[in-house]
Amino acid sequence: MILDNIKNKEQYYAVNADIKAGFDFIQKAVAENLLPGTYEIDSKRIYASVQEYNTKENAGVLEGHRKYIDIQFVITGEENVEYANTSSCKTIVPYDKEIDAEFFTCKGSKSTFELNEDFFAIFFPEDLHNPGLKTDSSSYVKKVVVKIHI
Repeated sequence: MILDNIKNKEQYYAVNADIKAGFDFIQKAVAENLLPGTYEIDSKRIYASVQEYNTKENAGVLEGHRKYIDIQFVITGEENVEYANTSSCKTIVPYDKEIDAEFFTCKGSKSTFELNEDFFAIFFPEDLHNPGLKTDSSSYVKKVVVKIHI
């Protein structure tokens, strides 16, 4: 998992050949104030969703992906994100290849961090995550999630 400010995005272009395209879309989403929805960047290989929601209570379920890297960027608001590595968790909903998701519960080592405006997190297949959690109280978040096929 990577957590950083958007101003440092160039440092991560070498991580994956398509990371730059993901950050380029994030820049476009912010500049054009894109509406919520799904946007194709490069067919099903790279796509994004612009989301708006109110943060929620932590239900203790983390998601993981096998075929995509996530770049999650908060445009407006703040949220807590729970994070764990697959090695310390147990599957509770088996992998569904149609949505590239598997759901876990973790009794072992977990971390929670705050994702604020202008910050992004990159999640790889071994990085389980539970985003959209309230900080002190529930609040409005506008966010871009870019999915990059690996």
